[in-house]
Amino acid sequence: MQTVTVDEIQRDPLKYLNQVEAGEIFVIVQADKPIAELRPITPVRRQLRPFGLCDGEFTVCDDFDAPLPEDILNVFEGRGKFSWIRIFSHGSSVAIADYQMTCATISAIQITKYI
Repeated sequence: MQTVTVDEIQRDPLKYLNQVEAGEIFVIVQADKPIAELRPITPVRRQLRPFGLCDGEFTVCDDFDAPLPEDILNVFEGRGKFSWIRIFSHGSSVAIADYQMTCATISAIQITKYI
């Protein structure tokens, strides 16, 4: 590891970059204080995920890529309303909420029942 000043690097940056590319490491100092380290980048080798990692964890319906029903398609295209029910759980309490959605905004939320 070599020490080099900021002024030296500014005078001939390619000289130092070529040395870094060859594997050298430099500590850059300013006013005799180290301020940075210049070193080559080591490539990160990522291990490939094994094929079939989630095999058997879930199933995909046969009609997964079938066209959406008209009422749901209308909501995505901004031409209709869509209602659904969602169950919320927070700690030991559970609530069922009834949503109505127009386009991408929720227009009404009503908690209908606590279980």
